[in-house]
Amino acid sequence: MLINITDNDIYILEYNNEELGALAEVIKLKVKTMNSNEDEVFYPIAGNKIPSGFLPLLQFQFDRKGLPLNIQDDRTVKPLEEVEDIITEFGNLTLRDYQEEAVREAMRVGRGFIELPTGTGKTLIIAGILKNLGIEKAVIITPSISLAEQIKRDLSYMLNEEIGIMMSNAKIKKNITVTTYATFKKRPTEFMNVDVLIMDEVHHLTGIKTFEAVWRNPARYKFGLSATATIDKINMKYIYAILGNCIYKKSIGELTDYLPEPTVLFFKMKYEDGRFNNLQDISPFQRYRLEIIRNPVRNRLIARLGGILVDLGLNTLILCSKKEHAYYIHMYLRQLEGIDVPIVWSNVSANLRNDIVQNFEKYKIAIATTIFDEGINIPSLNVIINATGEASSIKTIQRAGRGFRKTENKSNLLIIDFIDSFSRHAEYKSKLRADAYLKEIPKENVNVLMGEFSSTEKNEAVLESLKGYISKFSSSPDLVV
Repeated sequence: MLINITDNDIYILEYNNEELGALAEVIKLKVKTMNSNEDEVFYPIAGNKIPSGFLPLLQFQFDRKGLPLNIQDDRTVKPLEEVEDIITEFGNLTLRDYQEEAVREAMRVGRGFIELPTGTGKTLIIAGILKNLGIEKAVIITPSISLAEQIKRDLSYMLNEEIGIMMSNAKIKKNITVTTYATFKKRPTEFMNVDVLIMDEVHHLTGIKTFEAVWRNPARYKFGLSATATIDKINMKYIYAILGNCIYKKSIGELTDYLPEPTVLFFKMKYEDGRFNNLQDISPFQRYRLEIIRNPVRNRLIARLGGILVDLGLNTLILCSKKEHAYYIHMYLRQLEGIDVPIVWSNVSANLRNDIVQNFEKYKIAIATTIFDEGINIPSLNVIINATGEASSIKTIQRAGRGFRKTENKSNLLIIDFIDSFSRHAEYKSKLRADAYLKEIPKENVNVLMGEFSSTEKNEAVLESLKGYISKFSSSPDLVV
């Protein structure tokens, strides 16, 4: 097969049927392009071109099958043999060893994505890439306004220069500008004159308009960063199409010197009266509302856990996916534990959100919806209760990451979740969450607390055993009872 590779596209110039079959195995990506009326377009047939990020996979597949791949390389940036000494100091911050390795690899290859756990300083890696490339114009894309503002502040300090921001309510362009995926896809022409494009939380590279906007951007260098880029297989194909391979990856277990040790504790939920056995004829949201949002036994348990953890002196964050669910848990915390906790959702002021993040020890416990799903690190957080009951592997790991910031006073993080065994539907989603934890966290750190919680049994003894459990697994002063 003869191909011509440019910065954005691979042009298929000559091929036979066997080679086209191998190409199809690589791509397996069908999307609706903006200039097509077809429901789905298979890229090798659409003008004989595919996104250039597929080159590493194409090379691997052709080598595996023993097929020749002849490349005419017209890319602006070609891989370097080696990278000389790089800048590692940014104000009073210094690149850690793994951060320096990631920056070096990014400079060497010029395109790809980096996968590191939450709390490992990905913004500092962005600063390292920008500074060492010596580029003049760059765009950083983030999933949310709050995260864009945070990165703007952090980069301004790290690089000692004014950083621009482009959103629906702000338009301040500088050499380095931060924006959101929503703004980028709506106004792609605003970002054409750049040297480097960096996508934070790159697993958000989904949706046809976003894909097209990033694909067609002429930036010489393109990079992505995420803690969960390779978890979702569908999203991963889109990331590969634009960026190519994962150029640097470290797991939680490989960064134990820099992260708190996570332990996952599952509480097994079960109803003896079978009240959820006949919910086949209702919508998925109605089922979710009954099984999770308005489940009095489950919500009371979460409230009791919150009270116990506060009594133990542990800073606890309860995560929900719906505001209604947060209100129910808030109600039970007041009724059962006499605790009035703040609820953080989209309408809460930025000042209050920032105060909770920076001074969590003042609140001890808080409830948050999806606004805290990613891009938020709470250094003083000891415990996360994932109350969502959702199936998403990406969201499960992102939510666990809210507490992955190691401090002098914190070396452990407790994550509490639930095996919702009161219905096959809920149990299946619990299994998906468990599988997500097991991919990122050592198996010996994922545990099930024995005892089944039902509508007829309060299981106060089991709840009290939580204190003993924490004291057993923890060697850190902040978690010793």
